[in-house]
Amino acid sequence: MTTEWGAAIIQALPALVLNPFTYILVLLMALHLRRQISIERKLFGTKLHAFGEELFYALGIGVLGGLLVSIPLVLLGVVLTYHTFVCLWLMALLLMAFRVRYLCFAYAGSILALLSLIAGWLPAPGPGWLAAAGDILRTISLPALFAMVALLHLAEALLIYLSRLRPATPVFMRSKRGRMVGAYELQHLWLVPLFLVTESGQGSLPPLFASWPLFAQQPELPLGLVLLPAVLGYSSKR
Repeated sequence: MTTEWGAAIIQALPALVLNPFTYILVLLMALHLRRQISIERKLFGTKLHAFGEELFYALGIGVLGGLLVSIPLVLLGVVLTYHTFVCLWLMALLLMAFRVRYLCFAYAGSILALLSLIAGWLPAPGPGWLAAAGDILRTISLPALFAMVALLHLAEALLIYLSRLRPATPVFMRSKRGRMVGAYELQHLWLVPLFLVTESGQGSLPPLFASWPLFAQQPELPLGLVLLPAVLGYSSKR
């Protein structure tokens, strides 16, 4: 069993490099840091953050957070389909249009779960893209999705704690009384690589224990391991 799992982990690694969402997120992280440094130069005439240092630090602790989330995800047998993963990313990108801090799987997962429930209550529409979207939403495993979101919330708390000593950006903002006051802005984006158990047409992972996986709609299907990029975000002014 150890050999099979080791081979599955190695085979899962290229998926992170080949996934376009990985590069989209790294680009967004870089643009966010560039914007932050640009604001600092305009306000203070100098930068308070080093671009390369901040980017690599965010990537490093993101990998750490992903590893800590992946262990219970795999041990518990949280099975998610690739369609669910794509839906999470699309929802997160949509939420980013409102605020950068909403570019986060924790928020996207909650909204996606609500949409899945609504799709289950509504009658299936006729043929077309709306029917296809409804079918995908109805196939989402809510227990597995909630388990992943809960673990990502814990990871987000850890990443915020690890980033507490990073320099914050001084800004001006309006207080509740309408006065201009000084504050510190904390904004972070993290790439969190996750090992996910997913339905696979090739071979099958050996079960870790008798009732594994615990969060699977069809545990009899062959399962594989894949490494996919998740995203977490945080923003605060104080």
